[in-house]
Amino acid sequence: MHSSQRLFKTFAILGLSFGFVSSSHAELRLRNARELRQSYGLNAFRAEGMKNLKIAILDNDFEGFAQNADSLPESTEYIPGPLPGARNAETPGHGLLMAQVVWGLSKSDARNPQAPKFYLIQSNGITNLRAAISKAIDLKVDMVLYAATWETGGNFDGTGFINAEVNRATAAGIAWINAAGNDHGQVFSGKIKIDSSTGLVRTPGPNNTFTFSVKYTNTPVKMTLSWNDFKDSEEVQTQKDLDWELSDWKGNRVALKNFSQGTTSKCGESAAYARGERENSLHPREQDTLSLDEGLYHLKVIDCSGRFNSSDKMRLTLQTSRGDALTFHQAQNQMEVMPPADNPNVITIGDQSPISSMGPTLDGRLKPDFILPISSVEMSDGRQVPGGSSVASAIYAGIYAVLKGENSKLTVEMILGPFQNRLLNEEGGHDGKTGPQWRTPSPNEYRSLFW
Repeated sequence: MHSSQRLFKTFAILGLSFGFVSSSHAELRLRNARELRQSYGLNAFRAEGMKNLKIAILDNDFEGFAQNADSLPESTEYIPGPLPGARNAETPGHGLLMAQVVWGLSKSDARNPQAPKFYLIQSNGITNLRAAISKAIDLKVDMVLYAATWETGGNFDGTGFINAEVNRATAAGIAWINAAGNDHGQVFSGKIKIDSSTGLVRTPGPNNTFTFSVKYTNTPVKMTLSWNDFKDSEEVQTQKDLDWELSDWKGNRVALKNFSQGTTSKCGESAAYARGERENSLHPREQDTLSLDEGLYHLKVIDCSGRFNSSDKMRLTLQTSRGDALTFHQAQNQMEVMPPADNPNVITIGDQSPISSMGPTLDGRLKPDFILPISSVEMSDGRQVPGGSSVASAIYAGIYAVLKGENSKLTVEMILGPFQNRLLNEEGGHDGKTGPQWRTPSPNEYRSLFW
């Protein structure tokens, strides 16, 4: 990823980090809501049915809601999960901002002041996510916004236990809107091919390694390796095992992740890869966060099970919160969309920012489904967020709410079927990696969807 892209990500994080816990003496609002509504053609819709909508925001962190409850409809409810919430140090109050953006876009004009019903549901971790989805189904919400993705839990094709949970919601008739993720330039996805002479997975980098450069001292780097053996239940153990080993430019081992997946391990018996005690893991993933000094690093992936075949695939994701500090030299700039954004039953939204994840999925489907041309927001307390797929998905959730309020018969299948196909056939509709740029239909064009 280019340095300008990393700087953009830093600015986006900073924009999300300041001022979330504001004083409650004045209503906190989306300052550029009017401009966004006009840009996306929402003022042409009366949306008389808006008052009947139920909208659920599923997120890890709603910090600041108590102080800023007046920034959302009076009927808004916060619903905690069965396990404690987790504050997001980089983007505190992320879920609150998402809800404020949805409300700003879907807010009825003076002719129709009725508000939708908002539910803010805690969803950090699989236990809370499962409970949040069950709650959304019980409440019979019309739509869910989930402005998050998982580095693990899926098989790069819309399957795996994260997507199995989301499928419960979509099967119940809930429109699920998901951010594409903000991992552009940080991902390698591909087939697993083993070098039989070394036991290493073949990679595009030198000597069967992945390489990345760190620009600054004490840079936090999260490294996630996963492979496509996730089941529909997180309780089912994989029998396929990979480890990774990280070395610096001098050849010194910096870190080792060596969960033991399955009942046997070649690595545990090999002198070359002797690890000592290996912790067992159910899931096909190795993940760690390290603080690294500046320099070039080499990461090798080791086959520890001998069970991989030609259909097996893996994904390596490198992430940092320090702007332009990290360059992943084998990143492909495609196939970056993670679960549940890769789910065929959800509307996945990206934007034109340099950090928004690109498709297609590893099984060849276009994702994101739509790209939003305008995704920057400004709040009345001065916070500015220059874009990213999270904000874009919240803007689109507001658009979808207006369209749903105009005609309650709108379905995800209509949006991802005839309307998306119409946009794909327009000149310059898409780039082969993502769906087309979103264009809100005119009222007459919108009505044609129901003929």
